[in-house]
Amino acid sequence: MTAFLDPTLRAIEAKLDEGIPLSLDDGLTLFRTPDLHGLGRLATKEKRKKSGDRVFYVHNRYMNTTNVCYAGCTFCSFAVGERSEHKVRMTKEQILEKAVETGVNFNQIHIVGGHDPKQLSLDFWVPLMQEFKKRLPHAQLSFFTAAEIDYMARRHRLSSEETVKALADAGLDNINGGGAEVFSPRFRAIVCPGKVDAACWLEIHEHLHRHGVSSNATMLYGTIETLEERVEHLIALRESQERAPGYNAFIPLAFHPDGNQLDSCGWTTGVQDLRMFAVARLMLNNFDHIKAYWMIQGLKVCQLALHFGADDMDGTHGESDEERIYHSAGTKSGQYVDAKVFRALIEEAGYEPVRRNTSYDEFAYDWEPPAEYPVDTKGRRIEGEPAPQWWGNGSYPVGKALEAARATLSQKPRALRSGRISYTNDLPVYTAFDRNEVVYPGRLASTVPAELNRKLLAGELDLSPVSSFFYAQHHEELVLLPDICIGARTQVLSVVLLSDVPPALLSGRPIHVTKESASGRALLELLLRRRYGVEPTFVEHDDPLRSFLNEEVPALVIGDRAIDAREEARASDVYDLGTLWNEWTGEEMVYAVWAARREAVEGRRNDVAACVDALRKSLAWGLTHKDDVIAAAEQQKPRGPGFYQVYYDTLTFNFDERAQRGLARFYDELGEAGMLDAVPFVKPEDLRVSR
Repeated sequence: MTAFLDPTLRAIEAKLDEGIPLSLDDGLTLFRTPDLHGLGRLATKEKRKKSGDRVFYVHNRYMNTTNVCYAGCTFCSFAVGERSEHKVRMTKEQILEKAVETGVNFNQIHIVGGHDPKQLSLDFWVPLMQEFKKRLPHAQLSFFTAAEIDYMARRHRLSSEETVKALADAGLDNINGGGAEVFSPRFRAIVCPGKVDAACWLEIHEHLHRHGVSSNATMLYGTIETLEERVEHLIALRESQERAPGYNAFIPLAFHPDGNQLDSCGWTTGVQDLRMFAVARLMLNNFDHIKAYWMIQGLKVCQLALHFGADDMDGTHGESDEERIYHSAGTKSGQYVDAKVFRALIEEAGYEPVRRNTSYDEFAYDWEPPAEYPVDTKGRRIEGEPAPQWWGNGSYPVGKALEAARATLSQKPRALRSGRISYTNDLPVYTAFDRNEVVYPGRLASTVPAELNRKLLAGELDLSPVSSFFYAQHHEELVLLPDICIGARTQVLSVVLLSDVPPALLSGRPIHVTKESASGRALLELLLRRRYGVEPTFVEHDDPLRSFLNEEVPALVIGDRAIDAREEARASDVYDLGTLWNEWTGEEMVYAVWAARREAVEGRRNDVAACVDALRKSLAWGLTHKDDVIAAAEQQKPRGPGFYQVYYDTLTFNFDERAQRGLARFYDELGEAGMLDAVPFVKPEDLRVSR
């Protein structure tokens, strides 16, 4: 467990280790703790669960295509009126030319504008996006905010979802996340009364996600908001991600006071900025990335933010790009950062720099776009190609399907989305990926077993380790993958019953459990019913270990908390479920298997096979580099000397004949106990990469 000067952080760490989302009170504790270094260590620990040692950046082009805006936000130094001598409004031709004037070696076009009635319309943007997709199919389009989409919807008298569909059909890949400010109605009434309300902002993002368009999320901090309003904002984003997953990253936006009506609020400090990054990382457990945007906080603070939960430094911008929003408000940052500077800063901070696109697909640092596009190196059409037909005609071409628009892209297919367990028990399988000893050909997301189960079934993941009991419940929808599992021949150490009386005497007593592991709960129920003749009464509880230690309520504890229990509870009160199973059956127990969605195997069999092959190689590396695996475990969850050597010697990871026999026995016993509607046949799919 991490050492803290502020003991209140220990309870928060325990909740995070259990995969329990933090509450409003937890968020306030984090904002108020005097232990800034402890807060940073805690945020870094959570960040590593998501990204390991990787820190991302993108080669992009950035444009403010207009500064005319009538939203009337009091924090803004950027907006001007139609008659202002400082007005900037780019034409379609200027936007296309600006994007490519320094070359085409970029992966994202990032455009931010304003509520400009002469530019912010579907008539203007839909054909322009289609032309971008024709000219620059390698570049993902990150345009608009939910506030701008709401403006377009009202202007065209369309619903927000109809507007979202039109933009998605035109090839929009992502929206930028601005316009959120702070969701509090009190705040919005004072600071941005002319903008979309919080409910509509969230609704538009969720519509986008359902139409295949990702988004970022933001919060403007450092003005008149309260700490409670900040935390409530983060919780609202977390709940939105649960309803309709699709947020890529959260971006804290520090207020800049020059030239606006809130100048008396002053500048945020470095400590406030770092605390904001850390709290965001800890509250947003279902967001994969926290972005430190160098244009706002500056390169030095952003480099420090990598030790406070951030794992992304955003984009290089082009050498001729001109960001106006923050420069109007007083930022001292430049306009462009060479990728070599990003890489040096990230490496100096102790991390691995990774070039990405908007979707977080990873690219070699020296990647160049293919040369076979019908444009020259400046993005101009090659002679003989037909001229675009849409310039200036004012038409609104509705109806192109998103799939058709994106079929023109010369991009690799979407990387398969894969899960991993957020405990230390899977590190022998994944440390090689974290150390870049083996390259994983998909995207990895880390969370607790029950959440992996849910995400795989919901289609948010393509393949993942899942509870063995969960696989049995859903074996018709899933495919059992070969070669890898997590099991134990006898004791498992990380799945335990805590009880002040033997299991046979638990009849009538409640047993506290969490939602985390289907297999552990099913195994305990099976053992109590079939071995001991006890009908268990399970009661869900946020912290079963604490309830046992404080009140002696019997508890099922799994993962790293189960290992904590061995250190905190009396040895006579700890019953290892692996030992109880082996004493009863003589078989190995398999707690987790790797499974894929059936449609993923049927539609992308070779890609799934490539992921399985990488898992085999990574596990082989882990089993032969135990010292490296143990070091990774100690970094994630420090234990006593020699513990992880014993722990990893206890676990089994090869899904061999013995493990399959033990799993089949588990399923047979579950069937006999009436705990499964249908008993699956244990036969892993034979998956090999076709060359």
